[in-house]
Amino acid sequence: MIRNRVYSTAVKEHLRATYAHFAGGLMMVGGFAYLFHRCRWSVQLFKLDRRVSTGGILLLGIGSSVATRLINQHQYPVLKYTAWTLFNSSLALSLSPLCYLDVRLLAHACLLTAGTVASISAIGMTTRRENYLWLGAPLLTGVSVVCLASISPLILPATAIGTLSLSEFISLYGGLVVFTGALLSDTQKMIDNAESAHDIQSLSPIDQSIDIYLDTIHIFVRILSVIIENEKRKKERSASNSK
Repeated sequence: MIRNRVYSTAVKEHLRATYAHFAGGLMMVGGFAYLFHRCRWSVQLFKLDRRVSTGGILLLGIGSSVATRLINQHQYPVLKYTAWTLFNSSLALSLSPLCYLDVRLLAHACLLTAGTVASISAIGMTTRRENYLWLGAPLLTGVSVVCLASISPLILPATAIGTLSLSEFISLYGGLVVFTGALLSDTQKMIDNAESAHDIQSLSPIDQSIDIYLDTIHIFVRILSVIIENEKRKKERSASNSK
């Protein structure tokens, strides 16, 4: 039987602020992605060499993420939010090509992602904090494998069809499992940091929120990919039946 955990007022306020930044970050990423799409920046991305565009966005994302975490939110709030906005812009730029997809598919993926994230977050909030913190090390290994599988199409030749298919399967389904587990672990880590902090005001809601909405974006992209694959199979079946 799961019992509700009791949080202090300070912890509750910190969690509210963190989830407010979580929601704000996701809305910022979605808004910027649509804006970049309308400005046709996503078209320019398609025209660039895949390695160049992927590497450039990756460097921008990593650099802005490190800068965001290093800046003290209480001493330099404007600089902190500027770096955070730049980080969200890099995420939005990488996701902007998704705006070419059918809105119905995007909405379906958003609903499934929202349900998944809400369920996992509820589990992380209500169980004892040590229950899932041990997942950190195995998940780090899993994330490394998924990342290698994701970048393999940039390295392997197009003739390695079998290896590429396996890499795609690992990146898609393995990534879905890994990032769902990462969301659970990061939720408990966020709560543990708040409960263990000597001065909870020193914690940054922005830093605490970044991990959970990165997990959410990874889950969304993979759920969307599964939905697209299912749609392709349905069309292929209907086409074969019509013949």
